[in-house]
Amino acid sequence: MTGRLPASSILRFCRAEM
Repeated sequence: MTGRLPASSILRFCRAEM
């Protein structure tokens, strides 16, 4: 997993998947 992206991107991706 890449930890370079900001947490916002991760949250957005998680929500987008749902």
